[in-house]
Amino acid sequence: LEDGRRELEAIVTEGDTRIGEIHRAREAAIPYPELLAYAQSLSAFTSAPPNMPETAPPGLPQAPPPLFFPPFPNEEKMRRGHLNAEAPLGVPGETHSVGRRTSSRSPSPSSPTDQLAHAHANPYRPHDSRPPVEIFDLDLDLNPDL
Repeated sequence: LEDGRRELEAIVTEGDTRIGEIHRAREAAIPYPELLAYAQSLSAFTSAPPNMPETAPPGLPQAPPPLFFPPFPNEEKMRRGHLNAEAPLGVPGETHSVGRRTSSRSPSPSSPTDQLAHAHANPYRPHDSRPPVEIFDLDLDLNPDL
């Protein structure tokens, strides 16, 4: 009877300590809106951002975090970026073919001396007048019968 009482007393003591730990964990828990706001502010970075705003003390209003950080830059960020400063994009929604822009006047030189000066603009890479090489078609079809 005494051995049974000691075993039950150990079980009850262990249960009391677990219940105490559960209560301490609930009291120290971070509210989920605050945790989600912190996670969303970090989701766009692989490390903590250098200008991470300090969280407001409890009880003070705080600005809501942005709802979504896409994994790619949107058009607004592209227009504010360094590439837009180099070669400006058209108006939003404009579509055109990729390549050099065509101008109204013909940029080709007219006289042979202009062609010679243009051909040797880069002395380390002389003008190449050879015909383009044929594209080598790699036919990697493993089932040619289909």
